[in-house]
Amino acid sequence: MKNRLILISIGLGLAGFVAAGPLAGHPHLQAARRSINRALQDCRSARADERTGEFGGHRDKAEQLLQEAKAELDAAAEYANSHR
Repeated sequence: MKNRLILISIGLGLAGFVAAGPLAGHPHLQAARRSINRALQDCRSARADERTGEFGGHRDKAEQLLQEAKAELDAAAEYANSHR
C-alpha cells in the first residue's frame, strides 16, 4: 500500500511537470490544475474505499468533468499565450 501511494505521488508530480507547458506563466491556472488533480485522486480513493456499493455513476461523471476541466485550463492558457 505504501509503495502504491509513493508511485501515485510520483505520477502526479510528473503529470504536473509535463502539463505545466502551456500553463507556464499562469500561476492561477497552475493552482487550479493542482486542485483538479487532488480532486481526481479523491474520486479514485472513494472508488477504492467504497463499502456500500455504487455512486449511481455520479462519481465517474465527476471524474470525466474534471478531466474536461483540465483540458479547458490548457485551452485557456494556450489562448492567452497566443494573444499576448
